Amino acid sequence: MRRLAPLLLIPVLVGYSSSPEDVAICTQKGGSSGVTVGWDRDDFPRAATFRVCAGERCEQAEWTAGADMPMDALLVEMDEDIGGITVPVRLTVTSPRGERIVEDSARVRLREDHINGRGCDPVLWTAGLTAHPEKGLVPADGPAERG
Repeated sequence: MRRLAPLLLIPVLVGYSSSPEDVAICTQKGGSSGVTVGWDRDDFPRAATFRVCAGERCEQAEWTAGADMPMDALLVEMDEDIGGITVPVRLTVTSPRGERIVEDSARVRLREDHINGRGCDPVLWTAGLTAHPEKGLVPADGPAERG
């Protein structure tokens, strides 16, 4: 019985619940609320500049070759507690020579995202779009309003 004593303490140390639904099992991922615009590297020339604005905030990045991933993305961070609002998004993609490849806008609704599981922090508010050279901003999930 002496060897069983530590095993009997495990439910007390971990916590007891009457059902599995009462226990929140959380991962420890971090993240940010905001709008992400991704693009396929094969669709745009090297050194193209991507400028994404969500609401009043903007981010800019240059597509650079050399990474192993076929997609790149740009996140425009929003306040963590922004909620499920609709956000205007603007995209401008410029070639290395300064020519506009894509200029488009859309409106997306931020969705609640429990990245570490329901009942776990943080709760983020996110939306995703994909930049396409002919179609402009394409919703990653769910409809986006043109605008």
